Amino acid sequence: MFFDVVGQTLPLFLGMAAGFAATWARPFRDAEPGVTAFVFYIALPALLFTLAVESDLSVGVPGEFPAVIVLSLVLSMAVLWPLARWSARRHRLSAMHVAMAGSFGNAAYLGIPVVLGVLGSTAGFTAVIGQLVHNLVFLVVYPVLAVIIAAIVDRGDAPTPGLGSAVRRATLRNPLLWSVAAGAGVNLLGLRLPTVITDATSMFAAAAAPAALFAIGLTLRGALGALQRGAAPLGAVALATVGKIVLLPAASLLLVMLLAPGLDSTWAVALVVLAAMPTSASAFMLAGGAVADRQAVATITLATNAISMLSIPVIAAVALGLLA
Repeated sequence: MFFDVVGQTLPLFLGMAAGFAATWARPFRDAEPGVTAFVFYIALPALLFTLAVESDLSVGVPGEFPAVIVLSLVLSMAVLWPLARWSARRHRLSAMHVAMAGSFGNAAYLGIPVVLGVLGSTAGFTAVIGQLVHNLVFLVVYPVLAVIIAAIVDRGDAPTPGLGSAVRRATLRNPLLWSVAAGAGVNLLGLRLPTVITDATSMFAAAAAPAALFAIGLTLRGALGALQRGAAPLGAVALATVGKIVLLPAASLLLVMLLAPGLDSTWAVALVVLAAMPTSASAFMLAGGAVADRQAVATITLATNAISMLSIPVIAAVALGLLA
């Protein structure tokens, strides 16, 4: 089973390796922002829209699925945050960024391709809902929480400035949320879209996985540079890496077995596999303006992506063995 999962996920990591190798070629040295923007604003929304349109929404979403995801993320953050403050002598906001990097997995760019590779195309709707829950927690709730903590740390007064802007940026300006909502609306209303639209969305959707994997690879060289310069605190990096690779998947597996033993195997396995994803490149954007925090998050991203080439097949095989 392990080698079957390795065979299914290896091409995904080769895509990341291609992006990493491309950063040494002159045409790609400054390509990461453009490729990432293409994935975030065009290709990935097209994939999420297509999956939402084509999924069987009549089956609904088991309530235990999002509940266990949120509970496992809260548990992970609750464990990592105080440990980060203690291990690296980091103040509250910096420690929170470390805990975020140790919990915020790449559930969209990498998680969807991996879930589809491990469970097949029938798990498309499950993958869409899973990544949506993960991203709601970190792209909607976390920025608001960071604004509140920053206000308390920096000024000690009521954390009202910037809160509305953080909420708008995390919701109204998030194409991932809008694409899922639009696809679900088309699906539920039974609308038949013109062929030219479905052909275009399918074309961009097909580019989402390879482009996203390539973009992840492009981000890793900067993280490698921070590690080589010693700019990132190794204690915090090690703590968050263990949290992301071990703590979150283990907590997710334990919680689904204890709290949702009757959950359908597709939903249960996908839940654990999504928890096993390495740190999302988007975590770098959430780390605020402090250079030290951004370098720490970049290094955590590099470390978890490197280790996940082995850890994801292992965790996926364990989840299939115990839950399928």
